[in-house]
This record gives sequence, C-alpha cells and structure tokens, in this order.
Amino acid sequence: MVADKVMQKCDAIDGLKDGLIDDPRKCDFNPARDVAACSAGSDGPDCLTAEQAAAIAKVYSGPSSNGKPFFPGYMPGSEAVTGLFGGGTGSAWLNVIVTTQPDRKPADFNLAEGTIQYLAPKPPKPDYDYQTFDFDRDPHVLDAWSKLADAKNPDLSKFQKRGGKLLMT
Repeated sequence: MVADKVMQKCDAIDGLKDGLIDDPRKCDFNPARDVAACSAGSDGPDCLTAEQAAAIAKVYSGPSSNGKPFFPGYMPGSEAVTGLFGGGTGSAWLNVIVTTQPDRKPADFNLAEGTIQYLAPKPPKPDYDYQTFDFDRDPHVLDAWSKLADAKNPDLSKFQKRGGKLLMT
C-alpha cells in the first residue's frame, strides 16, 4: 500500500508516468501526510497507524547523530513491490529490513550485528547488543572499522600505479 502511494505521488515528477521514480530525492513523500491514517485504536490494510507512519518516516530519514544526519535512509520507492526469485512478488524491503520469519533477523540487522560484534571492536564482543548502539554517543566505536571499510579517499594514484582497473556501473 505504501509503495502504491509513493508511486502515485512521485512517478510523474520527471514528466513521464512510467512506473519509475527517476530521482527519489525529488519525491516529497511523507507517510503521515500521504497515506490514509487509521482511526484511533484500529489498524487495517488500507491505512497506517501513527506508529507505523513514524516508523516508515524513520526508515526514509536514516539515523542521526547529535541532530545531524549520520547515514542515509532508504529512498521513497525502495519499498516497491518487485519480482522475487521464483517468480513471486513482494516488497523490496522483505528480508532486507523487514523479516518474513519471526525467529530471524532481516539481512541489514544481521550485518549491523556482525559488524558491531566482530569487525568493529578489538577484541570482538560477541555479546554486544547492536540495539543498544547510541548514534549520539557511540559512533567512535566504528572509527577503526571505518578506516578499513569506507571509501573516503578519492586518491586512486596508488591503485593506478599498480595497474589497477576500475569498473563502475
């Protein structure tokens, strides 16, 4: 339902109604404003509760640290229904940030948990609960890992001297 509302609002922004959102950054979609709100105390397939709208808005905005964006969120349109393996359809968020199995975490949460337990801290902290990570207090925990994993240096001269070839899509 949310994917349909996003598409209705943002598909034609580029001047062509073609089932594609050309630049999601131009899409001014707000789930609390652009999706029907459920009446107090109810929940249904054609509306969002205030809590659901707030959760979706958080997914779009991404985490912040000390009042500033820390990491980008998911763009409007990323929740769209897509073809899945085996020919079925479902939300593109399934098993990425929304689990389909109550006893399992979605992929992004597994990645966050593994990184914060085994890759970022020295020595590893297998009992660390990634849900306790505080974006205002704890980003420094990722500094050493960031130096290894983040592409922050645009200087490719050493790569070029070694004969490296870069493919971009």
